[in-house]
Amino acid sequence: MGKYLGNGIYNDGNKLWRLALRINKNDNQFYYGNAIWINKNLLNENIYDLNDTSNSKYNSFNTIRTNKIMIQMNNHDVVATLNDTLKGKTLYELFTGVSNSVNDDTIENMKTDISPWGFQRNTGVIPSTNIVFNKNGSNSDSFGVRLGIVLGNGYYEGLGGFFYYYKMNYYAVSSGIQNRFTSTFYPCNVYVEYHKYLIKQNDKYYSIKDNILTELGIPTDATQKEQWFNDYGVDDLKDALLTPDENGKKLIGSLDDKFEVRMI
Repeated sequence: MGKYLGNGIYNDGNKLWRLALRINKNDNQFYYGNAIWINKNLLNENIYDLNDTSNSKYNSFNTIRTNKIMIQMNNHDVVATLNDTLKGKTLYELFTGVSNSVNDDTIENMKTDISPWGFQRNTGVIPSTNIVFNKNGSNSDSFGVRLGIVLGNGYYEGLGGFFYYYKMNYYAVSSGIQNRFTSTFYPCNVYVEYHKYLIKQNDKYYSIKDNILTELGIPTDATQKEQWFNDYGVDDLKDALLTPDENGKKLIGSLDDKFEVRMI
């Protein structure tokens, strides 16, 4: 486990993640059939306290284009790397544009008998490393999965409706996992990988936040440089540089031809 920095930012020690969904309540807000998966409406978007017991959907669900998704549950961080077809999409685009599809993605730390979230599986189950989006069964709220891991033989584990751990255990509810035998509910957080960008010209760093070129200067040390990235960096480089202002001018036109992009 890494460190939650607050305000929806999580540092796993190597990269930064932005909180997209915070699923804490064992109710139907995140069942497969709920429109929250396929619209841009936000939910409790100003609550970033991970100890808060409400559910949240943040703007990062709609806006951050990502290559990786992390599902944090039961004190385990499970990371899925998207395939080349799906990389660079937002969660909104994935849940509205990928239908009933199993994809050639990679789940890190996949094991045979233990779920990557630490739950015991039936001995002998050999799951693939693929993830599935919007897999709808015979009943959308009973057998659908919005985002899950493929176990084979028609079984999945994941978020959005009910799902199975092979034939031994039955876990339910899109709001995390609920063990049918113990009725234990496990909340979860869904993050998207993201980067912070600054511009560097002639050894000086510049912010392009709010589509305005602002000189920051030369950092005194690595700590100040990291703080600049966190405070003044932008999530979407393309949007910041190429979105025309009210006069039709693009920020990239304010840079010389030797500018460099820096990111963390």
